[in-house]
Amino acid sequence: PSASELTPSRSASFYVVTPREASMALAQRLTVTPPARNGNLMRLTLTGEKPARLAATLNAILHHFIDEAARLKRDNLTEQAKTVAEQLDRSSDSLKAAQDRYESFRITTATLPSDATALAPSGGITLNPVMNEYFQSKVSLQGITRDREALERLLSDSATKANGGKVSIEGLKALPQVVAANTGLQTEIGNLEQKQAALRALLLSYTDSFRTVIRLKEDINVLETQTIPMLAQRSLTELRTQEAEMNRRIDAQSASIRSIPERAVREAALKREMDVAGDLYVNLKRRSDEARLAALSAMPDVQLLDPAVAPQRPSQDTAPSILLMAIAASVLVAVL
Repeated sequence: PSASELTPSRSASFYVVTPREASMALAQRLTVTPPARNGNLMRLTLTGEKPARLAATLNAILHHFIDEAARLKRDNLTEQAKTVAEQLDRSSDSLKAAQDRYESFRITTATLPSDATALAPSGGITLNPVMNEYFQSKVSLQGITRDREALERLLSDSATKANGGKVSIEGLKALPQVVAANTGLQTEIGNLEQKQAALRALLLSYTDSFRTVIRLKEDINVLETQTIPMLAQRSLTELRTQEAEMNRRIDAQSASIRSIPERAVREAALKREMDVAGDLYVNLKRRSDEARLAALSAMPDVQLLDPAVAPQRPSQDTAPSILLMAIAASVLVAVL
């Protein structure tokens, strides 16, 4: 009512409803037409009296829907940025540890003599081409064997049963060469991280019984217990094949080349470990910057194309139906 209507000593009747009751009453008058199979337009219709209030209510619902979509997307991107930042911190620690091990080894062995090697001006060990071929094969074999053993531990019965049939994602990320060699595994790990971040964002606002939350949990369970373990098993098979081929190649080389100093192999292995850790850190640093930028510039995936306006005439006339009902009731009463 207007202020002029609120005169002194005047009484007014009103009632109060809970937010849940108000939302249920509103939902009964709200019709949502979802997008078609290949479309992207959604239509909302609100029925009732007082056209101006209907238009204002519907516009408020639409704006709230857009704001909520923007918040969920921003929360999702923020969770992804936090996850990548945590991975970046662990990668930084791993890189520093690998650099320390490599530098410590070079300092310790810098003055040791060797008949088969020579020290380059930079301090690195140089080999002739024949020995260098065997040397590279030996280093590659060590890397493949290390990755194969680590992946076998991840996929072993004791590890998977203790984790509910799931393969440790962090353990897989610790094998960047394995993940990079299997594009399917790399893609599904990224999908899992995105769904986990989306689930964490939704659980801040919705309960476990929310339909989208249930669907995300089902998708995550399929990825963790079926898709990713299957792809990891495929990578293990490929590693075993590569290891067998590398062993055959090394066994075919001459006994003289086998005498390559063990410390040369050790230095190369440490350098390879440092280079892998460095590549992983650079990749995570780029992903972290991209995730933070995406979170800061997040825009909702929905927008309002046609705001509600107060209708000039009712969408349907209920007077005839009310009149017919009154006549029918009168006839019925007369008969009785």
